[in-house]
Amino acid sequence: FKNNGNGGTSHNAYINDLSNFEFTGNWSYMTVNRGNHALVIHGACSTGLIANNLFETCNNGLGINDGYGNAEYYDQLTIRNNINRLHGTVSGQSQGQAMELACLTNSNVYNNLHYSCNLGYNIFAKRASGGADVSSSGNTFSHETLYNVVGGVVVSGTMGATNNVFQNMIIMSTAATGNLLTVDALAYPKTTVRNLLLWMPNNSGNCISWNGTNYTLDAWLAGPNTSLGLGCINADPLFVNAAAGDFRLQAGSPAKLAGYNSGITTDF
Repeated sequence: FKNNGNGGTSHNAYINDLSNFEFTGNWSYMTVNRGNHALVIHGACSTGLIANNLFETCNNGLGINDGYGNAEYYDQLTIRNNINRLHGTVSGQSQGQAMELACLTNSNVYNNLHYSCNLGYNIFAKRASGGADVSSSGNTFSHETLYNVVGGVVVSGTMGATNNVFQNMIIMSTAATGNLLTVDALAYPKTTVRNLLLWMPNNSGNCISWNGTNYTLDAWLAGPNTSLGLGCINADPLFVNAAAGDFRLQAGSPAKLAGYNSGITTDF
């Protein structure tokens, strides 16, 4: 899928109201200032597989979105082994999210790689407009790698994200400012975070926003209460060569054999 649609809000590929579907093994990219998502999903969709796709240089990568007048929900999706890279880098692209995940329920997101995008991914329900959309809940995010994505992972309870699990993820940024993880006040009581490797070596200030309070990474790991940072570490993941897009782990990586037992036995 290359440069599909005309104007600034069109998408390369579009799925609406599908069940028992697969979107696998595709390359979706843009080379000019047009378009929005590499793949967008709207409506009421269930039991879908989105896997082994390369999404790059679009305004946004994967968009599982709210925004219509009817109630939207996306249930029992599996999103795995995809690459999002370089979104928002073409002149005139204003957003650059790796993934936008609204109204997602009972789904598994794992083994995806997101790097060099303007934004990481957001988990929420609906924005100011739209119908009676469901809250993003009951989802598990495992074995995700995020490198140099501004904003990292954002979980918004204000817009209806609860009961989500984040585990065995590497979130790293070489920037001097910005957040690796944001979980707002309404989301944090029902958000499970465990066994994350977090690394932001050039930022000595706040890079975690949790329950409405900003923390340095070390202060968050120390935790104002015992629910923070379970099994999480502040360490260099020792990628083989992240600058060249090689995110394999070196033999001495602190991420090796340091994860929660998620039941996932292969690592993309």
